[in-house]
Amino acid sequence: MHNKNLNNRLEVLYWYSNGKMKCGVCGEIHYEFLAVDHMNNNGYTHKKYGILRKYSNNICKYLIKNDFPEGYQILCHNCNTIKRSECKPSKNTADVRYRRKYRKLMLEKYSRGRVKCKCCGITDDRCLTFHHVNNDGASERKKMGSSNIASYLSHNNIPLTEIDVLCQNCNCSLGFYGYLPI
Repeated sequence: MHNKNLNNRLEVLYWYSNGKMKCGVCGEIHYEFLAVDHMNNNGYTHKKYGILRKYSNNICKYLIKNDFPEGYQILCHNCNTIKRSECKPSKNTADVRYRRKYRKLMLEKYSRGRVKCKCCGITDDRCLTFHHVNNDGASERKKMGSSNIASYLSHNNIPLTEIDVLCQNCNCSLGFYGYLPI
């Protein structure tokens, strides 16, 4: 991450966490794990209406240039993911049940029977995700199209050596920074 972007990010994290740079839910302090959260669950409007395009799709630039508007908070990626999953209306359709079933099976398979983050050991499956060991997640997503990742892994028999189960914090830190701070 370039110094200017990192400085902007740290400034935003500092501002929206009231000078403490920590997750507003769990207290996580590693900046590599922290994210800006739309408190009113309206982050889709930034994407839908292209609000961030003017700021190179960088929310930190947007927040700084707009004098730190209200409605944002700092959460770690795990807490942000859990919040997002709890905000969605609960559906019990056959498709949702199918996706949950395959997700659970694939979490068990790729964590070798112990459903937890390979790095930090978190067991809350709401924030667990699949990490591409060879950093080829983007190319996998192109192949998948609109397919669910767990279903894709199941139907394509991706080798155990190519996928790890990580929490969102560890996965995002590796993806954005290339390392884990813990």
